[in-house]
Amino acid sequence: MDRNNNNDTREEIIRRTYKIHQEIDDGSRTTLNRLELNDSTLTELWIGETNHTEYQVNIGGFNSNNEDDFSRLGTSISMNTHLTKLHIDFYAITALDMSIRGFFNGLMQNTSIKNLHLSCFGRGGVVLLEFVICEILRIYQEKNNLNHLDISSPLQIGGRHILTLPLQRCTNLTHINLTHCNMTDEELIPISQAIRGHPSLKMLNLMGNRISMFGCAALARLLEDTNCNIEHLGLIDNNIDNVGAITLANSLMSNTKLKTLRLINNPFTRNQHIAQSVEDAFSTSLCDTSSINATYTSNHIVQILLKAPPDTLDLNPKLKILLGMNDLTNQVQVRESLSFNDLDYPNIGRVAIRKIIKYHPNALADIEPFLADWIGDDEQSLKGLPHVIAWFHKAREAFANSSEEEGRDVERRMLSAIYQFAGALPTLIVPPPPPNNEMETSMWED
Repeated sequence: MDRNNNNDTREEIIRRTYKIHQEIDDGSRTTLNRLELNDSTLTELWIGETNHTEYQVNIGGFNSNNEDDFSRLGTSISMNTHLTKLHIDFYAITALDMSIRGFFNGLMQNTSIKNLHLSCFGRGGVVLLEFVICEILRIYQEKNNLNHLDISSPLQIGGRHILTLPLQRCTNLTHINLTHCNMTDEELIPISQAIRGHPSLKMLNLMGNRISMFGCAALARLLEDTNCNIEHLGLIDNNIDNVGAITLANSLMSNTKLKTLRLINNPFTRNQHIAQSVEDAFSTSLCDTSSINATYTSNHIVQILLKAPPDTLDLNPKLKILLGMNDLTNQVQVRESLSFNDLDYPNIGRVAIRKIIKYHPNALADIEPFLADWIGDDEQSLKGLPHVIAWFHKAREAFANSSEEEGRDVERRMLSAIYQFAGALPTLIVPPPPPNNEMETSMWED
């Protein structure tokens, strides 16, 4: 009987081994071999998907329902130095769980992976997967070497809280995508606090969640922080109402870094016309016309996407004009793919000038404020005139290749300002110098 058991065991081992080779496809086997050889052309690993990676040399696909294959995968990952991106689709994976320590140890030992993408749409047992996701995040939390973190998963109530500490510890992140995570305001607030002060963070995408008024208030506080360097904020398909939208709009008045704000398909945008109060709030953030200085310090960078084309035609005309002006700030940078900071925005000043001339047509009607800084009580000077002329030269450049009426009027305004400048100067009669000798004295007397 014992002999039969030993034979059965041996046969079971043979059957299991044969099953392993049947479960892993040729593409996955090729990927394993390339990882073990440290192939320098293999930079992205997709676990769970293999079909779309077949013809892309830099991407390797892997899928298996056997635990031993994942242990081998972990070992190959640990020794690889060329992988930079790891994508795990839990929908097609059934063998990866907490017991496969070889896989997790491999992730811990690897030093080259900087981009992490996790998704599990359509997969049952999401609660169990959260333990796996939590373990993966814990690993990268300790290593703190991630640049990109992308999670697309309808996590359960407890699962969303596992994001806070990793986000706080991963201070080198430049891109965060937390899409379709079923995230509410309650869960967003600690996340917004966790990423505050991350100097490298440029993109935050929160599409497809349940963010509403209080979540917008948390994001507004983040945008108002002078240390916030976020340039792209995605809030498409959330629960943002008029109050939340106005809160975000008000935060833009003190923000100089945000480049795009995407708000398409939220409750406040689903009607044919957006509420006037919302459009007014965004218009004010882009161009506060209460004073010339307020206009100058308005937001001249951000592009706000409220509706998808062609519905953008329903926007308030003033808001459309202002968004068009802000777009001039970014055209050169987008075309040349430059980094986005203050030094890389040479067009900001031009946009500010265009707004001033358009919405303050009589900005230079009263020239006395300009003279105040350059003319003292005891002497008169024309040294302020070059500054006025230089400002108009900048205005001419700002309206270059523009068909706007304000641009055609720049020359006339410059001449008018020069005339007013000269007219505002006080008249001073200079007496002749006193004579030095008798001959000069007689000449003056004659």
